[in-house]
Amino acid sequence: MTNARDNWELIELSRKLEQEAIAARNNADIEAVQEVKQQLHELQHRIINAQGREVKGNVTSGEPLFDAHLRVEESVGRMERALINLQAMQDDAQP
Repeated sequence: MTNARDNWELIELSRKLEQEAIAARNNADIEAVQEVKQQLHELQHRIINAQGREVKGNVTSGEPLFDAHLRVEESVGRMERALINLQAMQDDAQP
């Protein structure tokens, strides 16, 4: 049952990173946004690999992982938009 435990950890990590992404955006912290975005990309690859293992092994329902994947994908998109906006604001503030 290692796959189920690993999948649960990925799901929990997706929720945690989603919250960190919200905090980084709300704080308008470019470095934090970049860091969380990188972590989200790494998690996205791990989730895709886990989904592939599930399909291969037909072990468990893929719905929770699918939801986690969507959560991460949406967070990545929000982080990319936040970076663009924060960088634009920074460019406007510089003389």
